[in-house]
Amino acid sequence: MHIPGLSGAANELHVQRAKITRNKIMLFIDSPARRPIEFEVVGTSREQRVVLGRYTWPEDLGPLSTKDDEPEWNLVVKFRDKDLPFRKIEIEPVSPSIKVEYAKGYGLEKLFVVNEKEFAAVFFRARTRVRNRESLMFACWQVLTYADLDTKSRVVASVIYVYKMMEFNQGSTLAQFLPQLAETIEEAKLLPRRGGVRIDGRMLVMSALTAKWHGELFLGKWDDLVATLDELVQFIEEMAPRPVAMIYNAARGLAMRAIIAFECGDAERTRRLCELNFALFKYTANHLQPKSEVFFGEMIRSGGAVQVCLQMLNKIDGEGFKIELKKVLPDIIRISPEDERTYKTMVGRTAALLKRCKGA
Repeated sequence: MHIPGLSGAANELHVQRAKITRNKIMLFIDSPARRPIEFEVVGTSREQRVVLGRYTWPEDLGPLSTKDDEPEWNLVVKFRDKDLPFRKIEIEPVSPSIKVEYAKGYGLEKLFVVNEKEFAAVFFRARTRVRNRESLMFACWQVLTYADLDTKSRVVASVIYVYKMMEFNQGSTLAQFLPQLAETIEEAKLLPRRGGVRIDGRMLVMSALTAKWHGELFLGKWDDLVATLDELVQFIEEMAPRPVAMIYNAARGLAMRAIIAFECGDAERTRRLCELNFALFKYTANHLQPKSEVFFGEMIRSGGAVQVCLQMLNKIDGEGFKIELKKVLPDIIRISPEDERTYKTMVGRTAALLKRCKGA
């Protein structure tokens, strides 16, 4: 079988797909070899090297898929908590003459870090993290469980972890984690202003509160959701000075809280929230610098949430205006419609919340 990006030498093992979850490693391994190849699956960290199993290709592997894009696996390797944490997972042939090649993006590295410098190098940018989304969720869990990191690093890991748990429908785990996130938010409120979105205390609090209200919406925890949105609004109102980068999360949180107020018939709160959202958007536009092309893009992508507020602001004293969730939610929630299952859940939860509000 030809694998794009991999050579076809007979003395090679090809790792086409790989991911790691809380208790197992899943692999799809192939080879052009015509003879059996023995190899070990090894978990490594700075302190230890654990052989998780020895296998022979192809005898110990399941039936091979004939399509590279099928999410199938032919080897599952289980491990125990006492073996953790893993910095990376490696396929090590018993014979030194055998080489291992990984298809682009399918290496299981960058699963754990031991200090803030390493964390920043791996987790601050999406392009430097482990590629597989489920493996990234595992990496965040490992860091939050086993690493002794500072508050800013734990905020970043927590935010990624929350969104990944929603993507993979890990509702019970998410519900257990949210109280821990709330504690981390309180710690983040004590952090100083630093100027960078992943080290500035204000931005970290905004990011964590945004992840928290998304998690509460996903779980249908209405009272907690509204309380978190109110906490976010208060944080925005009291923040001075306001960094331009805040608009991305602020616009969405203010719009969501305004929609709830609008549907509940609270015209005064709706008006105040919508006016604040528009004022923040103007403030951001006026304070952007030419070098801030990234923040400019985030401001533009926040325009839809502000526009929803302007619609409510202009229609609040009239009759017949209705919020069309399927049209406005893509501009408000930080879940892409392309993630169909999670997005559908968020739409359904929001509809249920607003229906509950109308019946109150």
